[in-house]
Amino acid sequence: MKVNRVRYQFGSLYLWKGVREEVWYFRYRDYDENGKRCQRNLKVGTLKQYPTETAAMRAVDGLRLSVNSGKPQPKPVTLRIVVDRFEKEEMSQRYSTRAAYSSLLRLWIRPKWESVRLDRIESLEVEHWLKSLTLAPKTKANIRNLMHLLHVCSRRWKLVDTNPIELVRQSAKRLHTPRKLTVEEFQKVLDQLKDPYRTMVILAGCLGLRVGEILGLQWQDVDLLMAGSTSGATFTSMSSIK
Repeated sequence: MKVNRVRYQFGSLYLWKGVREEVWYFRYRDYDENGKRCQRNLKVGTLKQYPTETAAMRAVDGLRLSVNSGKPQPKPVTLRIVVDRFEKEEMSQRYSTRAAYSSLLRLWIRPKWESVRLDRIESLEVEHWLKSLTLAPKTKANIRNLMHLLHVCSRRWKLVDTNPIELVRQSAKRLHTPRKLTVEEFQKVLDQLKDPYRTMVILAGCLGLRVGEILGLQWQDVDLLMAGSTSGATFTSMSSIK
């Protein structure tokens, strides 16, 4: 039985001018379910998202990596290409996790590492870089764990054989014990706030929700029947807040 093989697909980029918007597409060769050669098109993004061809080509690198999964790469892969594919295929659907990952990638990982080849990322270099950041240990640990996840994906995509982040040490232990507000102090904070921020602080203080979880709340997340059957401890503390 003859097996069809497609060589490494560099593909091509083109701009489709629709009625409402202009969209960049990536075109490449493939075989359909009957073994017949065909062309496929993947949406890259709108012209508004990628205003220049250069910007669109950078986004194509992640798609090209996905299309050629398992094939030898014709050039060294940088972390940027891995991040691009990760954001399209592996990003968590949970709002708080997605927001946290996007923030860490944009603010810390991309600026420092996106232009570095995967095979040149060293454990000690990453560890020293994390130590140099003026961030809370928990945030540094989150950065370290996300870089570890990116390399796990790289191994699964057969881009590297090892994960150097496994050897990176970064504690998440707090440097200082957080100070707890009394009910009176909490009330004084609320007096200085207006909605919706006042309500957000009440939710955070009384229910222990994180910022990302509060921002992701929707009306269907509110169960008044369940709330009515909850023990009175939480509602006792809320009733003291005016």
